[in-house]
Amino acid sequence: MAAKTKKDKKKDKDKKKDKDEKKKSKKKDKDKDKDEKKEKKSKKKDKDEKKEKKEKKSKKKDKDKGDKKKSKKKDKDKDKGEKKEKKKGKTYSVADIAERADVDPREMKAFFDQFRRRLEKMKIGSKIRVQGICNFEKIETNPRVSRNPRTGEKVDVPAKKKIRVRISANLKNL
Repeated sequence: MAAKTKKDKKKDKDKKKDKDEKKKSKKKDKDKDKDEKKEKKSKKKDKDEKKEKKEKKSKKKDKDKGDKKKSKKKDKDKDKGEKKEKKKGKTYSVADIAERADVDPREMKAFFDQFRRRLEKMKIGSKIRVQGICNFEKIETNPRVSRNPRTGEKVDVPAKKKIRVRISANLKNL
């Protein structure tokens, strides 16, 4: 064999360097793949832990609800023994309002009927103001396309006439 020239020696060194670099890059790629796999596993674990925490919280809430129901039942049982005054609901009939205002119920009914008729006859854009209580305004809505939330199907909603009621500041502050 002939003696290697300087050029051949350089080529051999370059080849060795290339081989070493390739080996290093392969090792780096393998290390990166391992790191990525570890990260994916850790993310999965985190997700699983979060799910478990949510499930535990929901179970606790369900238990708390059950405890509250039981305590309500106990309270109801206690209340049965005692007589309490019946509280009226938030809705009042025309007769109740007439009684409180010391007015004949027929007159009060006639008043509300007349008021309802006035609201029905309102033209679009007109307003009725009941001072200190509220304002009534008749508006017309534009036709639009809506979606059925269950099926996602598009539905055409026609234009409508509505009465908008705005409560006065005096009542809001009560």
